[in-house]
Amino acid sequence: MAETYESIGTSPPIFVPSAFTSEAVRPGADYFAIRICAAQVAFVGSIWSKVRSVLVSTQVNLHHGMMGERGLRSLQQTRAVRERVDEQLGLSVNLVDLTPAVMPQVTLSIDFHLDKENRLAQLASLVNKESFSAALSLAPGGVAIAKTVSALASDIIQTFIPPAEQEPILQFTGDFNLATGDMVPGYYVILGSRDPDHPIPTPMPSLEVAKNRLMIDGRPVSGISYVIIEVRKTSVRSRDLGAGTEWDNRLREAEDTAQSLTDDPLVDNEARQTAWTKCRTLIKEAQTFLRAEPNYLRVEAERIVKAVYLRCSELVTAPVLERRRMSAPSSDRKVWMPDTSADRLFLGIAANEALETDALAYADEVANAREAFAHWPSNA
Repeated sequence: MAETYESIGTSPPIFVPSAFTSEAVRPGADYFAIRICAAQVAFVGSIWSKVRSVLVSTQVNLHHGMMGERGLRSLQQTRAVRERVDEQLGLSVNLVDLTPAVMPQVTLSIDFHLDKENRLAQLASLVNKESFSAALSLAPGGVAIAKTVSALASDIIQTFIPPAEQEPILQFTGDFNLATGDMVPGYYVILGSRDPDHPIPTPMPSLEVAKNRLMIDGRPVSGISYVIIEVRKTSVRSRDLGAGTEWDNRLREAEDTAQSLTDDPLVDNEARQTAWTKCRTLIKEAQTFLRAEPNYLRVEAERIVKAVYLRCSELVTAPVLERRRMSAPSSDRKVWMPDTSADRLFLGIAANEALETDALAYADEVANAREAFAHWPSNA
């Protein structure tokens, strides 16, 4: 039986499958990202007759201790009103960057505010350049920026829009409970109308998203405002997204140390042992930092450490080509080997763990993640 909705106001999120639709985001096992991929404001109805412009703001609450109890606000766009026109806002903006699913729920809203006197005209260029917008993540630096931006955005609304008009004319809301599997990758369409002559259709016809437009029966939706939110997920972030962090710098130093041995035609076993001691220390330090890294799930953090441990141990013990060892004493030809059992114990790696198999599987998952987010917009 088709669902029915109130004809005036906004609908709850309506799920529309995408090319990336799969099983729901798994708490503690997946990462997710959320964006607005399209929005339309229908300037139809008497309510727009005395309005000069509309302000689009967003508010996202990750329900995570690092964020505080309230959602964080951004200003996304301001647009002049053109009566009796369906205006595509051209919004393609991240609300949540790739983030581990370690919270119970995610709540968001996209609000359309009336600006009857065009008070925001002087700030329009800054708003439309996303100067008061920040995508959320659990990166400590990103949290601080998002909180600062949110305070500025809220101050602007309080200052430039009279109290009687601060209530959104349309508020598109979504609430995803991760524990019950509410967050499924795909599109979420929210419809809105304030005009009885252009109500939200009920029962709801079949919806489709094509080229960032909402379609009904193959035709673009007209006379109704809407927002299209997209959710994607992946099982890994990849080490690449940690570039420049304390842990990644140490892993790179360990890899460089091990790699330097293969470039030295006169390397001996003492050099191998010295290099390995340094590598092992650096990998352990990186592991400590990674375990405290809020942007990475613990399981992926350990896989990154294991992959670097495997790579460094291979480089340190790799035999130098014979043609490069002509001058080396024959007594040095037996390559020094580290104490694998002691090293694994030091790094918390199980003695029977097949590191080669996991490293190959991890590389495949990273490739899949890159493909899934190859055309995902960046707010940078």
